[in-house]
Amino acid sequence: MMSCLDRQVFKLAGSVYAFMYGDRFVVFQLSIFQRLLLKLRGKVFLTMFKDDSWELPQPLYVVNCKKHGWFVDYPRGYKRYFLCPACLEEETRCEAGGGR
Repeated sequence: MMSCLDRQVFKLAGSVYAFMYGDRFVVFQLSIFQRLLLKLRGKVFLTMFKDDSWELPQPLYVVNCKKHGWFVDYPRGYKRYFLCPACLEEETRCEAGGGR
């Protein structure tokens, strides 16, 4: 099971970033142009990614959550939306009665 720290992006140094995906530690670099796109559009394409449970590789994006910062996710559904893991955890906690 993933925690809210899974898929959250952490800055390592300069333009080098990392995130946890399950038991994988993934390091990547964003160019100045990619960081600009992320700031303007709220998302930027990172790579094609294959999870063990998926049949085909999925596009992976760095996405900006206004509340929690950057996270990594793949587009979901027909509307191609993204889900912030920290927002999901907060919502689940509140629905279970453990919220603020």
